[in-house]
Amino acid sequence: MKKNKKINFLIIFLFTSFFSLLNSIEIDIPDSQAETLAHKIFKNETNLHYSKLLQWNENENFLSLGIAHFIWYPSGVKKEFVESFPKFISYLESTNYDLPVWLTSSTACPWHSEEQFNSNFNNFRRAELYKFLQDSQEEQTKFLVLRLQEALPKIIDASSQREKVSENIKKLASTTNGIYALLDYVNFKGEGLNPMESYNGFHWGLLQVLEKMENLNNSPAHNFADAAKYVLKRRVKMSPHEQRWLSGWYKRIDTYYE
Repeated sequence: MKKNKKINFLIIFLFTSFFSLLNSIEIDIPDSQAETLAHKIFKNETNLHYSKLLQWNENENFLSLGIAHFIWYPSGVKKEFVESFPKFISYLESTNYDLPVWLTSSTACPWHSEEQFNSNFNNFRRAELYKFLQDSQEEQTKFLVLRLQEALPKIIDASSQREKVSENIKKLASTTNGIYALLDYVNFKGEGLNPMESYNGFHWGLLQVLEKMENLNNSPAHNFADAAKYVLKRRVKMSPHEQRWLSGWYKRIDTYYE
């Protein structure tokens, strides 16, 4: 009986160790590439319009900030999406970055609606935020890398195809454009783990693209883009009114082929 327990424990240990190794994927981006990646993501989100570093989109209950349009909610509203801006500020606090004195990781968005935000154009906090977002583009890119790095083990653990997902991540992480595709898509459509971000049980995040991804040619980023288009087309089938956005989504994904 004791021997069986030891064997069972050894099997569990080896199984756990194996998947720990699968999950230990490092995303290494040289400084020379970070600027290029930041430029691409900034272009995707704002078409390089600096005025859109601060933007309250129509029919949304949150402010979008920075090169990746981090989400920032005011207090007292329903948070349907992952709120990323406070996490970015928390990251800067850990590096002792010189933040505006009124801004901390626990600060809620000071505007409560699109109308209030747009009517406070000359507000000093808005001006400070705008300058801060211009000055911290390198840090924003580093945070995106950290966010991806922290998301990958969760994505692998949540998958029923762990080996396939892990292998696809490793292939993507071995190329500059593959890293760009990972960074941009997780920022664009999320991790694929949030139960609220699904239709009829179908998600459209990074996890689902990695599971759908097939190795059809020698370009991991190309294979990833094909899978992303499939996943987003499936989303639109579940929610036909989103058809009007699909061409724009495809145009963004087309940059993964480049």
